Amino acid sequence: MSKITIIGAGQMGSAIAKGLVRSELFSPDSVTLFDLDEEKLRSLNQEFGFAYSTSLSGSIAELDDDAVLLVAVKPQNISELLSQLSTLKQSITIVSIAAGTKIEAFENTFPENPVVRVMPNTPTQIGKGASVLAANDKCSKEQIAQVEAIFKTLGTAITLSEDKLDAVTALSGSGPAYIFLLTEAMTEAAVKLGLDAKSAEELARQTVYGSANLMIGSGESAGKLREKVTSPNGTTQAALEKFAELDFKNIVLQALEAAKNRSQELT
Repeated sequence: MSKITIIGAGQMGSAIAKGLVRSELFSPDSVTLFDLDEEKLRSLNQEFGFAYSTSLSGSIAELDDDAVLLVAVKPQNISELLSQLSTLKQSITIVSIAAGTKIEAFENTFPENPVVRVMPNTPTQIGKGASVLAANDKCSKEQIAQVEAIFKTLGTAITLSEDKLDAVTALSGSGPAYIFLLTEAMTEAAVKLGLDAKSAEELARQTVYGSANLMIGSGESAGKLREKVTSPNGTTQAALEKFAELDFKNIVLQALEAAKNRSQELT
């Protein structure tokens, strides 16, 4: 994996490029960004030293045999893009982060190429994301490990079978919105309990941030940590009993099921 070309220099494409260079997995001149917005490309080049091109055919022709082509365009642009990649070598690993676009969409055009579909979430943009990979049978273990290494520069990355990606969408893909909703609800509740809005929001945000870091840093399960903070007959227990009374876990289950079902409808 000597070079990588990223098609699409939007938020996610440029975030991936930055993560690769910051982690020193790639040198800046081995990362090529392709986008129609030349001003954006020039800006990224000046800041990070990425190579760039507004010629897709030129970018593809320069790829080494073991290079990676990362597709970071909107799903509705995939068909048009594939029609422009006819000269792509069979040895190039195609990596796609296009939401809802199955591996099959690439295999129909490139039946011999290794293809990896990746489902990243929005915290990937700040290097704190969760990405799930699904690979076709043309991918070697080494190639899968290489793509995992790319996305581990942006958080955590694991590999599952493609049929699990609808559930992944419901969990980590849509999951940030659930955390934002919880933070919003906690803030609004605190205001109703007498706190000013600024203080309530600051405390809610920091509580979510600190709790997430504690879960990651402690190595303990969320359930075990919940037990540790719950004193018998204390304030936390009173709140948790109300959650249980309202069947909170079932609400979460139904929400994730709805997201999974919608994901299946869209793919």
